[in-house]
Amino acid sequence: MSNEKQEKTFYTALTDILKNLSERSQDIIKKRFGIGYKKSMTLQGIGEDYEVSRERVRQIVNVGTKDIRNKKNQKLFQLAENDILNYVKNRNGIVVEKHLLNDLGNNDNYEKGSIRFFVELIDYLDFANFKKYPLLENTIIHNDFDIDQWNETHSIVKNLFESKKDTFDYDSLYKKVLNENENICKISLRNYLEVSSEIDYNPFGKWGLIKWDDISPRGVREKAVIILKENKRPMHFSEITENINEAGLNKNNRKSHEQTVHNELIKNKNFVLVGRGIYALKSWGYVDGTVGDVIVNILKGSSEPLSANNIVKNVLKIRKVSLSTIKTNLNAVAKKENGKYFLI
Repeated sequence: MSNEKQEKTFYTALTDILKNLSERSQDIIKKRFGIGYKKSMTLQGIGEDYEVSRERVRQIVNVGTKDIRNKKNQKLFQLAENDILNYVKNRNGIVVEKHLLNDLGNNDNYEKGSIRFFVELIDYLDFANFKKYPLLENTIIHNDFDIDQWNETHSIVKNLFESKKDTFDYDSLYKKVLNENENICKISLRNYLEVSSEIDYNPFGKWGLIKWDDISPRGVREKAVIILKENKRPMHFSEITENINEAGLNKNNRKSHEQTVHNELIKNKNFVLVGRGIYALKSWGYVDGTVGDVIVNILKGSSEPLSANNIVKNVLKIRKVSLSTIKTNLNAVAKKENGKYFLI
């Protein structure tokens, strides 16, 4: 911790502070705060381990923490407190607990649990009311943090998304927020938004409302749409599948399968087959149908016969096919006269 972090970690500090408690009290406190475990244990779960009531477990934890509160002047406690407070202050006084644990805990459950324990005992910190404000659960705030100012800034951003109905990269979002709040700095805004339960960003750095498919895609359709939007071009179903997996759009590191993705592209009306296994978004102006259908529509939309080059150029705007395919379909649906084609 600080300059002594290599020698005195949060866990070694905690171990030293707990040493005068009974072995049973130490073990109960460690389980309650998840020290050495993947997560904190419930009072009920600990009570079942020791065959005592959940209320008795609560009493043991309270007595132990009360004893430790009297040792706040110890050097190790102060070092731990300073490291945690500095981290929270650098996040503008507000941070989600899991970010604090991940950044300071070095991917160690003993360290993470110990940090969780110290947070509970530090007088300057508290957990925000996520039921009153649109905050993620276990959001930690410093006692001088202005939660109403945070809420005002959050409302500005949320209203912006609701009015524009579109996602933004962070730089663009910040510029728009500055028009409403010229006092917010770039880093502060990001720290504010990272604790929101309503606003988030996707793997491509686009910010928006969590409920939007572009931010929290649930099914294959939503994930394929995001991939196509980001690449801004028609793509083969195998490439779409690969991009979904590389972007980590699936939970728990699950992998999408080509056939599953292909089936969704085939049946969903948001996508148009524009080549052999190649799909585009219908919202881009692509239309359903064969190459012959496309040629018919092009000729119907023209007030005069068109040259082969003109037809080919227009077909290639909305289909990824070979020239020979276009020529074969053109001769099947149109007649040529004076070097130009018209419908049969």
